[in-house]
Amino acid sequence: MKRMYVLTTNHSFNSIEEAIADAINHGYDVEFMVNDRGFTGQQKTTYLPESVVELEVIIFSSEQKPVLYLLKMVDGMCGWMSDFLGVFAGEQLSKHLTRIKENFADEL
Repeated sequence: MKRMYVLTTNHSFNSIEEAIADAINHGYDVEFMVNDRGFTGQQKTTYLPESVVELEVIIFSSEQKPVLYLLKMVDGMCGWMSDFLGVFAGEQLSKHLTRIKENFADEL
């Protein structure tokens, strides 16, 4: 299965809340939470970083650098989660994102 990674810094959203509402309207309606193994959705299924087939990263330019991640899993589940860049970033999420990017790089 082909994997896709998109980084967006030039977007038309005024806030992360606006971007989340747009994502939900486009079918990314599960808010993923990060755990030690990966990402958990509403059904309490844990998806490993290797389960991510599409990742879109939307970065906002406010002081704390909020980031919206849109994820599509191998089983078709689509959802989102938010975090921050730099010193505000969550450590577990950073580790999982590194694994996702490594998996994407393996297919190039």
